[in-house]
Amino acid sequence: MGESLDSPNDWTQEDFECFASEIDRLYPVDLGIVRAVKVLKDAGFATIESWEGREGHAYPEPTINLPGHALRDGKPWVNS
Repeated sequence: MGESLDSPNDWTQEDFECFASEIDRLYPVDLGIVRAVKVLKDAGFATIESWEGREGHAYPEPTINLPGHALRDGKPWVNS
């Protein structure tokens, strides 16, 4: 992996691929969203699933589902 991981902006392609496999070896995280998933997990958040998003997928935009997240009209909704 790259020498400096102070910021996810400093990650190399090898870092992205390594973290994607570390997060889930069976189904590596999409490289387009691995930065956000890694930062959330390192901060103590559990994630259920994530997609980098693209046309033809369940969500066309990048999406990370967290436990207890509800959807309203297909969009994340938190009851506060």
